[in-house]
Amino acid sequence: MAIFSGLNASSVQRLKDTWFELHLQHWKRLNELETLMSMDGNYREYREVLASRTAPCVPFLGMLCVRVRERESQLASDWLLIPEYCSGAPT
Repeated sequence: MAIFSGLNASSVQRLKDTWFELHLQHWKRLNELETLMSMDGNYREYREVLASRTAPCVPFLGMLCVRVRERESQLASDWLLIPEYCSGAPT
C-alpha cells in the first residue's frame, strides 16, 4: 500500500515523460496493484487475497488498525447494552 500511495502522489504523477517510458509489463503490474488495493468494498479484493494466503503474511498495517478499532468500538457498545454493567441501571 505504501508503494502504491507513493506512486499516486501528485508529484510523481506529474512526471508525464517518465510514465510514458514505462514498459507495458510494468503498466499491467501497476494496474493489478491498483485493482488489488482499491478501496471498493472496504478493500474487499485485498482482504480476499490476504485470506487465501498462508503464513507468514504481513497485512497492510493501516487496514489492520482500522479493523481493530472497529472491533473495539463494537465490543464497547455491546458492553454498554448489558444493563447490569451500566452505572445506575436497575438490576
